[in-house]
Amino acid sequence: MAAWSLARMAPAARGAARRQLVADALRLAGAGDASVRAFAMLALGRAGVRERAGELQRALVDDRAPAVVAGAAWALGRVGGKPHLEALIGALRRPQTLVRRAAAHALGTLRGRLRPEERLRIDGALAEALFDADRELRRAASAAWSTGERAAIFPPPTVSHAGVYLAGRLDAVPRGGARRLTQLVPSLDAAARDALAGPVERVLAALDVLEPPFEGASLGLGPVTQGLEEWPEGLRADALTALATLAESLADPLVELVAHVDAGVREVAVRRVRTLPAEVSGPALGVALGDETLATRLAALEGVRRAHRADRALVEAVLSRAEAGARWSERLAAVEALARVGTPLATPVLLRVLATDPFAFVREGAARALAGEPAAEDALRAAAEADPEPAVRAAARAGVQRR
Repeated sequence: MAAWSLARMAPAARGAARRQLVADALRLAGAGDASVRAFAMLALGRAGVRERAGELQRALVDDRAPAVVAGAAWALGRVGGKPHLEALIGALRRPQTLVRRAAAHALGTLRGRLRPEERLRIDGALAEALFDADRELRRAASAAWSTGERAAIFPPPTVSHAGVYLAGRLDAVPRGGARRLTQLVPSLDAAARDALAGPVERVLAALDVLEPPFEGASLGLGPVTQGLEEWPEGLRADALTALATLAESLADPLVELVAHVDAGVREVAVRRVRTLPAEVSGPALGVALGDETLATRLAALEGVRRAHRADRALVEAVLSRAEAGARWSERLAAVEALARVGTPLATPVLLRVLATDPFAFVREGAARALAGEPAAEDALRAAAEADPEPAVRAAARAGVQRR
């Protein structure tokens, strides 16, 4: 509690009281108890003792207790500067989540008072953290771009360990929100490319981050673009421009992942590729339709849309899946894709599916896809009378009535 009290009082201390507080904090920084040492780190940071930043960096690099290392990182965000940048960036790669979160927070705090070239270095490190497999680190990186200098609230601890206390303080930091993204595009692009070329775990993490935040968006940036639809108009427009720029730049790396050796990567890559322009996504979806895994083929079929109508090779691949798909779910997905595309090439295939597919779900889908099609009227009337399944008969009757 004495160590916490120092951290609590530090910002208000002046003159002799401040010197005594710093001396007490330095004494406690050498204590055997890790929690005491960690609170001493927080006290030095809150006291604004820039001349003691060297001691904080040594604790950051050398101490073995995660709470102490995290406390030193947090404190360096208050009193550190350019000489401590690489040590904080290195802390982003430590295995302990608390340390990494504290380092990201510190970098965000430092960012506003450093020169442009140093801010660029921080942006690169935070962008790398954004594509990490650790979701907590991703959120911390996102929040760091909005952190800046702000007063830290230090309520009395309800827990005995400084690590738990610091985690609670980091949880209280606002996690992002509307911000200008176009200035971050070079850092985000470089980090995304590096992650997409990495090991499977990192590739999957990057693909997860890049999931569009809402339908119609080209890509997303995970916690950075959370709530994007509610951002102020100017910042939202800036963000959509940044996302479109990233989508164009990352199109080739994403398309390459459609043929990745890992089946899980291929499936998620297809889901990201299908939001890209039709001239880019069409050929990739065609490749995915020949994949050995059902999940990847389904992801590809779900991505086929009217904009792909001119892609004859893709359309023919979908036509083939509608009749030759090994599972009813695949044949139904192909039928629904053909309905979205709206190509006249589909009519003969859909008529055969309506008449011969053994699964009612698929026949019902074919009836819906043929609705209003003059060449299908007789087949729809026949299905409305003779199909053994009520759902198929109802879909066929609705299809006739749409004429």
